[in-house]
Amino acid sequence: MFARVAHQLVKSIGPDIYFPSPSIGSATNIAPLSLVVRKSSKWWLVEDSHYPTNFSLQDVLEGSPLSVDMEEEKDLVSFNASSTIKITASLSAQLKSFFESELKDVDNIGLEAKLGDLHISQVNEQSLIDQLRTRKLNMNHELVKELAGKDRRALCIVTAVVKTAAPASINSTLNIDVSGDEDVKLPAVGEEGKGEVTKGRTRALILPVGTVLAYEIVELAVSSQGAMRVMVARSGKGGFNSELLDESDSVASTSVSTESLANKLEGLSLLNEASRKALVVHLLELCADPLLLKQLSKALKGAAGDSVDSAVERVLACLNGAKGDETANSLQFLCKLLRSLPLDQIDALSKLEPTDLPILSAVLERTYTGSCLAYTRGKTQQFVTDKGSALDFLIAGLGYTLGEEGITPPDYSVHLLQTVFAVIFALSTCYDSDNDFVFE
Repeated sequence: MFARVAHQLVKSIGPDIYFPSPSIGSATNIAPLSLVVRKSSKWWLVEDSHYPTNFSLQDVLEGSPLSVDMEEEKDLVSFNASSTIKITASLSAQLKSFFESELKDVDNIGLEAKLGDLHISQVNEQSLIDQLRTRKLNMNHELVKELAGKDRRALCIVTAVVKTAAPASINSTLNIDVSGDEDVKLPAVGEEGKGEVTKGRTRALILPVGTVLAYEIVELAVSSQGAMRVMVARSGKGGFNSELLDESDSVASTSVSTESLANKLEGLSLLNEASRKALVVHLLELCADPLLLKQLSKALKGAAGDSVDSAVERVLACLNGAKGDETANSLQFLCKLLRSLPLDQIDALSKLEPTDLPILSAVLERTYTGSCLAYTRGKTQQFVTDKGSALDFLIAGLGYTLGEEGITPPDYSVHLLQTVFAVIFALSTCYDSDNDFVFE
């Protein structure tokens, strides 16, 4: 009955967020940063299955130990419920074997759950994302080797658990009408957990403090080389698939110098000026919906068919007249850069104006390595004085600060700033602005 109670709890507190613990035994392995395997169903009407493992995230990573911040544990809800369950044919067969007699007109099982106060313990997801940006999965770990290459499997990280704050109990009473005799109470069978059968009438499961009844997960997209991306959108599906992520998605694994980026984006110069400017406008529009960026990436490979969205069609229209595959390859690289960014950064990009791009490119080129851009009488001072949307993007979107000496980048992951720089540089290259923003 533990699984039934866990399922009822999830239906009550958030079936769109949480998954129920399948059994008391598996609940002992579920904790923040533990691993769960998702197996997708072959049939769209059937929900995916989730299987907790005996491993934690640290077990399958290369390199030094993780240091992920935890949120403060807090109260979530108090849960006590009673219900009546109709006995199925399979359960009736179990009872027939147990009592060695024919059972007729089985009534029901009375289920009473006294869980009391429940707490939620969860990781800081931004801290988790930052920790995994430059980390790789150990592709030689037994669990990883078992899952890699299987399209219907995905590795998931537990980010939150709902657990008991005090000892709790689940009581089940089996009411059976045998051969017309008056109702008698007999023990329910096939249960896991601690407890005693009292004279064959009821079964009580006593749950200790900290028993996990539900959990929340994020999925990982993993490349063939072990690079990872956390699918922060709960609708996003991870997996071991090179189309979800490859080494080009990780700017940390490539040079972000202007020269190397210019070479990768050289194909965009084949477009005429009007097409390049339009391309920037449409790409910023696509940033508002990361799923469309993925659709565009597939369209460039010729896999989208007739289902290409109108926003994607506008981007593809900019490629008309360009010769060869070089332009499409450059746009494909740009799409990978965009898709590798966290959702909050994509949202910030979608709010930019095309005219912001050249000056942002100049600022990021000077500061993504952590250096400060000192105030001068020239472009820097004008940039700060104007207080335009480009400055808002740096401060609100990326966490830059304005100090006494100049514009200072945030001290968190350099990888994120490198990626944003690469994206802004690519878009500004497409825009071909007449303004010259060179900071001395």
